[in-house]
Amino acid sequence: SGRLDPLAEGDQQSRRRTVQTQSMSCLEAALAEDGGQTFCRAVRVVSKAVRVVSKAERVVSKAERVFSKAERVVSRAERIVSKAVRVVSKAVRVVSKAERVVSKAERVVSKAVRDVSKAERIVSKANRVVSKAERIVSKANRVLSKAERVVSRAERIVSKAVRVVSKAVRVVSKAERVVSKAERVVSKAVRDVSKAERIVSKANRVVSKAERIVSKANRVLSKAERVVSKAVRVVSKAVRVVSKAERVVS
Repeated sequence: SGRLDPLAEGDQQSRRRTVQTQSMSCLEAALAEDGGQTFCRAVRVVSKAVRVVSKAERVVSKAERVFSKAERVVSRAERIVSKAVRVVSKAVRVVSKAERVVSKAERVVSKAVRDVSKAERIVSKANRVVSKAERIVSKANRVLSKAERVVSRAERIVSKAVRVVSKAVRVVSKAERVVSKAERVVSKAVRDVSKAERIVSKANRVVSKAERIVSKANRVLSKAERVVSKAVRVVSKAVRVVSKAERVVS
């Protein structure tokens, strides 16, 4: 007899027909020989062979179901791993973007600090100009009180002092506008840094979620490997049973 294919229904039917044919041949031989003990022994052998073949068919069918289930589990695990890889890649891009935003925010803050420092220097210079103007006005008053005979000259000095004070006022006004602009820049920089911190926090949560998905995928793969290993053992046992049945029938 030829080797039995456990996955082909046609081969199973052919095998049953072969067993029936061999059984009939054994019966005819037993009847021709002595018709007694040999016939009974042949009946028992044939009955045992039929039971063994039926059991082997059930084992093979169960092995096929186990293999099918293992294939579905492996396919699902592959999809989960692929999704986890995409999530991790997206998280890396988000973190990179957050780093760029933080770097830009740092540059803006640095520029704001420089602008504030420059405004402070302008205000200091304006204060010195005002102090100098005050000294000039005081000196002009002393000159006017001391030199009443040179009123005309004193008026020119006072006029010049007034122009200096006016110029100082304009400088102070300009310094105030610069300081106000610097304050707005610093406020915007603070908002940008806060936004960057929220983006980085969100990126950390996405990365954590991706790590959990990858861990779950690893567990699913491990379980799938155990199922496949068990299926291989079942099929190997089924092959041995079928081979033994072939030898018994032969």
